[in-house]
Amino acid sequence: MYQIAVRLMLLNIPEIWEGEASKIELRGYSVDERAMERLAVPPELLMRKPDGSVHTLSVDKIASKHCPVRRDLYLEVVGRKRGQETWGRIAGPLIESYCKGLLGSFESLYDDSQDIGYADLAKRVETYTEAFRQEHEREFSKLDGLFQKDSSEDDPEKFLLKLKHTAQTELAMLGADRLLGQSRRQEASSLLKRFPIQIGGDALSIEPAEHIGIGRLATPDLIVINPRIVGDVKSGPSIERKHLYTCTGYALAYESRYTVDVNYGVIYFFETHGKPLNSAQCYIFLIDDRLRGEFLDERNDAYRVVQAPPPFPLIGKQQIKDYCTYCKFNQKCEEDRRAANG
Repeated sequence: MYQIAVRLMLLNIPEIWEGEASKIELRGYSVDERAMERLAVPPELLMRKPDGSVHTLSVDKIASKHCPVRRDLYLEVVGRKRGQETWGRIAGPLIESYCKGLLGSFESLYDDSQDIGYADLAKRVETYTEAFRQEHEREFSKLDGLFQKDSSEDDPEKFLLKLKHTAQTELAMLGADRLLGQSRRQEASSLLKRFPIQIGGDALSIEPAEHIGIGRLATPDLIVINPRIVGDVKSGPSIERKHLYTCTGYALAYESRYTVDVNYGVIYFFETHGKPLNSAQCYIFLIDDRLRGEFLDERNDAYRVVQAPPPFPLIGKQQIKDYCTYCKFNQKCEEDRRAANG
C-alpha cells in the first residue's frame, strides 16, 4: 500500500482536481432540498423492523452487484443464506490481511541506517510470506481444495507468488523514496508520515446519517487523512466500475457523519485468475456527482430487490462464465430453479 503514498507524492491531486471537486453537489451532509431528495432513500423502499427502526443495507451489499438480477442479494438479506465457500470469499480477506500487514511489518526499514540490498529484501519478503502462510494454513488448504476440484480457479502457489511480487514492488517503492530523500539531502521522513494511511481503529467506523440508507456502521478498508481519501481493497479478474461505488458509498457516509468533504477514493486492486505475474495496483479517482448518482441508483435498486423475490437469471454460456460460476449461491439458485419448474 506504499504505492498509494507514492502516487499522492507525485501527483498534486487536490490542485489537479480542485476545480472539479468544487462542483460536487451530492454531498452526504447537503442541506439543499433538491440534493437531499436525491440522497435520501425513497420512502416506499424503506423496510421497517418490528421495533419500527429502518432496515438498512451495507455499502458492500449495495455496491457489489454480481448477479444481473441481484438474486444473490435477496438470498443473503431476506433468505439469510450464506452460500457455499468460493475462491473469492477465501482469497479476498487473505489479500487484504497480507497487504495491510506490509505497512506495520516493514515501515521501520525506512529508518534503518544500513543499506538494504535486493537479496536482503527478498529474504525478508520470503520470511514474511511464509509466516503469513503458516498463520493462514487453513484458508490456503481450502484454496488448494477448490483448485483441485476446479482447475479454472487460481493456483494457490501462483497466488502466493503474486502476493510476494506485490510485497517486493511495494517495498521497492519505499526504498526508492528513502534514497531520493537522501540524495536531496533532506531530512528523511517516511511516506506514511507525510501521507498517513489508517487501516484500523475507530477512525474507520463511520456511523452515517439515516437518510443515506447505509448500514449502522460503514467501514472502509483505509482512510488517508490529507487529502481525505476513502479506500477499499478489491480483487478479481479485472477492476470494474462497481468497485468505485464502494468508495463512493463510504464518502457519502463519511460526509453525512462528519460534515466534511470527501472528494477522492482509492481502490487497491489485486488481480486474480490472470496468467501473467503481476502485483497489486492502486487507482485514485475523483468521486464526482456522476459516480455519486450511480451509487444512489444502485442503492435504490438494491432496496427494490429485497422487497420481493427477483426472477431467476437467464442462463446462457457467457452468463454462466461471467456470473454463475463464481457465485456463492450458485447451488442454491439451481435448487430453487428446479423446484420452481417442478
